[in-house]
Amino acid sequence: MNSEKNTYFITGASGLVGSYITKRLLEANQKVIALKRKNTDLGLLSKTDQEKITWIEGDILDIDSLQKGISQANRVVHAAAFISFRAKHAEKLLKINVEGTANVVNVCLQNQVSQLCYLSSIAALGQNYDSKIAINEKTQYDTENRASQYGFSKYLAEQEVWRGVAEGLNAFAINPSVVLGVGDWDKSSLLLLKMAYKNIGFYPKGTLNIVDVRDLAEIVWQLFQNPTLGNQRYIVSSQNLSYYDFLAETALRFEKKPPTIALKNWNLQAFYWISQILSAMRLLPPVVTSETIDAVQRNIIYDNSLIIKSLNFQYRALKDTLDWVCEAFVKNLE
Repeated sequence: MNSEKNTYFITGASGLVGSYITKRLLEANQKVIALKRKNTDLGLLSKTDQEKITWIEGDILDIDSLQKGISQANRVVHAAAFISFRAKHAEKLLKINVEGTANVVNVCLQNQVSQLCYLSSIAALGQNYDSKIAINEKTQYDTENRASQYGFSKYLAEQEVWRGVAEGLNAFAINPSVVLGVGDWDKSSLLLLKMAYKNIGFYPKGTLNIVDVRDLAEIVWQLFQNPTLGNQRYIVSSQNLSYYDFLAETALRFEKKPPTIALKNWNLQAFYWISQILSAMRLLPPVVTSETIDAVQRNIIYDNSLIIKSLNFQYRALKDTLDWVCEAFVKNLE
C-alpha cells in the first residue's frame, strides 16, 4: 500500500460524509485543502481539525476556486452535492450535481491529478423490482423509468467522471447506501433516529440498506492507497434490513417501544397530501414526496461483494453503529 504524504483537495468537507473522510485523511497526517462557501457551518469538524485544513472559499460552480485548490493537490475527493427529492428542485439538482461534477473533472484533468474519488450514491445505480436479485455495480440504469430526479442527477454526474476516465483521469466512484453517523440530527438519514426516539409507532414495509460513515471513510482511504483499483465504481453498504427491524433496534436503545403499525400505500398517500397542504400553507416543509413514498415501500438488496473482495474489508456490526449513534443522539438532547 502506498501511504506517503499527499495533498488532498476535498469538496463537501462540512457534510456528514465529507467531514469523516476529512478526519480520516488528517488522522493519516495528510495535507488537506478544502472548499467551503461563505458562512458554512463547520461544526462536524473539531476546532483542531479546522485549523489543520487550508480553506478556500468558493463552490463547485466557481471554476476559479476549484482551480485554486486543485492546482495545489495531487488527489481530489468530490463529496459536495445537493440532495432533494422534491420535483421543484429538478433543475437545481442537475446544475449542482452534474455541472458541478463536470467542473471538478475538468479541473482535475487540467492539473493532471493522480486520483479522483467521486462520492456518488446507490440512487445512481440501476434498479430492479425483484427483491431476490441483488443490484451490483454493473446493473444498467434505466433513464426512462428512473426512481428519482436526485438519482438521475447522480447518474449523470457519474457519466462526467467516466468521461474524465476516458480522457486519462484515474478515478473511482463510491456508491454508498443510507449513511449512519454522528452529525446533524435534523438532516438526511439521521432523521430516522428521531422517528424511533419519538416513538411514533408507524413503520414502512420496505427495506433499508445502511453503512457506517466510519467504514465509508476508511474505504475511501484504502482505495486511495491502491491506485490500481481505480476506474471503477464500488457499492458501499454493510447490510440490508427492514425498516421495522431498524426502528425496533433503535427504539430499544432509547428505551422506547418498537413500532406496531405497518403503513399501507394509502396511509403514505394520505401523509403525502397532508404534507402538501401544510407546505402550501407554509406551516411545514414537504417532508413526504412521491419519490420518498416509493422508496420506503421497496425491497432492494445491494451486492457489496466487490469492495469486500478488493480490499479484504470487514464492515462494522450493526450493533456497534447503532450503539454509537444512539448514545451520541441522547447526549445531544441533554
